[in-house]
Amino acid sequence: MKKLVLIALILSVVAGIAVFQFALSLTTRTDEETRPVVVAVTNIEAATIIKAEMVELQDLPLSYVHPASYTNLEDVVGRVAKENIQEGEQILTTRLSVGSEENDGLAYTVPSGFRAVTLETGEFQGVGGYIQSGDRVDVVATLVAGTSSVSEYISENLLVLEVGDK
Repeated sequence: MKKLVLIALILSVVAGIAVFQFALSLTTRTDEETRPVVVAVTNIEAATIIKAEMVELQDLPLSYVHPASYTNLEDVVGRVAKENIQEGEQILTTRLSVGSEENDGLAYTVPSGFRAVTLETGEFQGVGGYIQSGDRVDVVATLVAGTSSVSEYISENLLVLEVGDK
């Protein structure tokens, strides 16, 4: 009987050591490669310019890194969020504006305090199609009353942001 208790005691100690070693190996995995990733420190609302205090670099295991995530803080700071970004979320290239008219439309090319306006023109009014983005134009209104007409400048030296249909 004493031998049986001694064998059971030895086996339980060996099993306990084995379980402890296994649990220790799960918590100290240092062999997995990591990559620094830009992560939001706070919730970032859409159309917000991202500041340095809103993001930080975190080392994440490669298996958790999204392929479209930023790995450099300088690439993110100063950009505009297209969508809401949650705290702890990786900052993805698809969630930030590129800052160019080609990809973001006019939203980020119109200076603060200004408005973009659409003016419909035909070939005659539009100088035969020769007006291009970046040109400056005057807007003239012609009022016709019966047999007489009067033309006046509405605005002068306006910047043309875009030409054509989208």
